[in-house]
Amino acid sequence: MYDKYDSPGGYDDDALYDKSPVDQAQEAAGPIIEILKQNKKIIIGAIIALIVLFFVYDFFIGSSRDVSLNIVDTEGEGISANIKLMNTNGEEIKRLKSGDSISLKIGEYKADILAKGYKSIKSGIITVSQNGPIKKVLEIDKDFEISGTLPTEFVTGQETEIIITLQNNEPTEEKVEFVLEEDAEKVMTLNYDSPATVAPGENQITAKLIVNSKVDSKAVDKGQKITIRIKGLDSKNTKISGEYELTEFTEKDFKIKDDLRNKADFGNVKPGEVIEKTIGFENEGDFDINDVLIEVDNITTETADKDEVKSWFSYVPANTIDVPAGAERETKIRLQVPSTFTFDIGKTNEVISGIVKISTTFFKIERELTFEIQKPDSGIEIRGIKNNYEIKRAVGPDETGTLTIRNSGDVLLQNVDAKIVCTSQVSDWLAFNSTENEAIIGDIAKGDSKNVVFTIDIPEGVDVADSATCSIGISYREQNNQEATEQIKIFIVVKE
Repeated sequence: MYDKYDSPGGYDDDALYDKSPVDQAQEAAGPIIEILKQNKKIIIGAIIALIVLFFVYDFFIGSSRDVSLNIVDTEGEGISANIKLMNTNGEEIKRLKSGDSISLKIGEYKADILAKGYKSIKSGIITVSQNGPIKKVLEIDKDFEISGTLPTEFVTGQETEIIITLQNNEPTEEKVEFVLEEDAEKVMTLNYDSPATVAPGENQITAKLIVNSKVDSKAVDKGQKITIRIKGLDSKNTKISGEYELTEFTEKDFKIKDDLRNKADFGNVKPGEVIEKTIGFENEGDFDINDVLIEVDNITTETADKDEVKSWFSYVPANTIDVPAGAERETKIRLQVPSTFTFDIGKTNEVISGIVKISTTFFKIERELTFEIQKPDSGIEIRGIKNNYEIKRAVGPDETGTLTIRNSGDVLLQNVDAKIVCTSQVSDWLAFNSTENEAIIGDIAKGDSKNVVFTIDIPEGVDVADSATCSIGISYREQNNQEATEQIKIFIVVKE
């Protein structure tokens, strides 16, 4: 007797094995394959027919695209234009207006494009590849060229002056505008008198590139691109291009120290007086800051001339200074109000304010400026003559002395003049230089003195006990041209 595992088995053993998916597929496909073999020629013919139909469709219908020819200027604005569309052999297909739609097969075409005020395009290539608009750019019909040198380094907040040389090859004066492009367009602006008026020939146009004080961190790098282009044109000789490096400046890294840490307060000042303040700088950044400019501006006064006030300030050693990275520097700002400064009548002080501006091409720091000019004291002292005299007649002058006039104030006294007036009917009791009732003394500087001789001589016919009262008036002008007078009285009596 045989065991059923001793041989591969017969028909009755099939139930012991599972059929694989491939076996099952082959069993199912068997009848289909037989049918295909019997109809082989018919099926191949059908496939060929489908391929032919596809190429026919693609050639006559599927390869066409619905397009429009949109004509724009260099700034992307639409232009009204006439278009002559041709095949590559130059044979006309259709005449169109800018924006008109047309169905065209995929491929290349030629086009003549005309628009008033713009340079025409002759046999320009038009490539059709998909549905939608096809854009063509026209330049304005002007003959301009520009040249110039662009900076290669910028700092955030910087203002840099540049010169653009524009060659106007037109026979007439023209108006021109410029466009800032590429990386520079995102972080700075171009300022100039727009539009620029340019005469035929070469023109120099001053412009400023102003970098934003805040920029995206990705823009702070080397290899950034900048282009300045004539608006309406886009050929090589109508643009200036270059590369630059942008560095970020943080104001907290540049400190103002010492006397101008908070404000510039010079306090009370008298004409002729000199006051100094120290300005300290500390650069905590990682790049040098050069040409730091210190200047006084925005002056407000009551009566003084604003421009003259600016001239009262000087700087030691200079009003520009370089502060290397990680370094400290200082300079001094000196105020000297001229000794000749004058006050209006009735005024004893002058309040002045403004700002001290500390700036470079990329930052500006301001400190409030204040000071008050105090009117100096003025006056005279009169010495050398008494208030009371008892005079006994004598041969010749009865009394001789020296009158001393001293400038006891802080300012120059001008046009000093002394006059004598007596109450007696006979007026020559008191005289200067024997016979004069007036002495012209002139100017007396601060602290100086001038002398004049006086005499007392009793006139003929005056009796004992007769008397006279005389006054000496000293008049002068102060620096503000204001008149002032000092007076003393002298009582004279005749004795035995």
